[in-house]
Amino acid sequence: MATNKPTVVPVDHFDPAEDCRRLHKAMAGMGTNEKALIEVLAKRSAAQRQILIKKYEEEYKKPLIKTLQKELRGDFEKLVLACMDLPAVMEAKKAQKATKGMGTNEAALVDVVCTKNNTEIEKLKAAYQLVFERSLIEDVRRDTSGDFQKVLLTILRCERSDSDKVDEEEAEVEAKALFKAGEGKRGTDENVFTEILCKRNFCQLREIFKQYEKVAGHDFEKAVKSETSGDLQKAYSTIVSVAKGVHEYYADKMEASMKGMGTKEDALIRYIVLRLEVDMVNIKEKYHQKFNKTLEQAITKETSGDFRAMLLELIS
Repeated sequence: MATNKPTVVPVDHFDPAEDCRRLHKAMAGMGTNEKALIEVLAKRSAAQRQILIKKYEEEYKKPLIKTLQKELRGDFEKLVLACMDLPAVMEAKKAQKATKGMGTNEAALVDVVCTKNNTEIEKLKAAYQLVFERSLIEDVRRDTSGDFQKVLLTILRCERSDSDKVDEEEAEVEAKALFKAGEGKRGTDENVFTEILCKRNFCQLREIFKQYEKVAGHDFEKAVKSETSGDLQKAYSTIVSVAKGVHEYYADKMEASMKGMGTKEDALIRYIVLRLEVDMVNIKEKYHQKFNKTLEQAITKETSGDFRAMLLELIS
């Protein structure tokens, strides 16, 4: 397993007062010095930016977030504001938006919930409770149903094993159980799929998928597509993709956000901000390997102005 390498790390010799002075100077008077904002904000960790939010208000008696909103516009503003949240808070906001009001954005819930390990899920739930003073589990329970609900709730309850151990014998047994519950019978026993996909650690799942190919003669993703549909299929497919390779999963997501006519800026912002302090170097390597171009080249082609400049600074 490759070691995760971030592109943004806490800066040494962090001086919040000096950073706030530079931010204030960049936004004082007519116009804004976007380059100076990027120079500070793109090179600080999310935790350090939280310190800047508090320090700025202490020093200048006005909230930094509102000042940034007043000074900035468009995709650059969206990117800067996304960076000013802790990643778990950004994800909590996406989850809340997916369950708020009439109808549920199931695809967004899959994207937030089914991609995370237990540690990330605990941070997500805590951020959701802190920001909205509600339980994410209860909101998901209220807004979903059936087998799809069962998948989300099993993950949100952190029932996935925390171990990274791989048991080959057990993997062979569970690969056969998956085949028997799906392609080996009429109809599908979704309970077996959910039990295995939502409770086994990702390393064990990779071994199960390897054993499944021996049993079925093709990969497990084909079984998911033939045996399930709709939101449940999306949930299972996402878990399979993340288990097979989280770096490739996010490389694919970033490519999809820039492919075709127009760029899906909100998606691109979210994926990049989410992975900056986790494994952005690994994702860039996988992206280059898979798409025969660098992520920097794709961003340079698909974005412009200060938005482009800050994205490039964040991933450099």
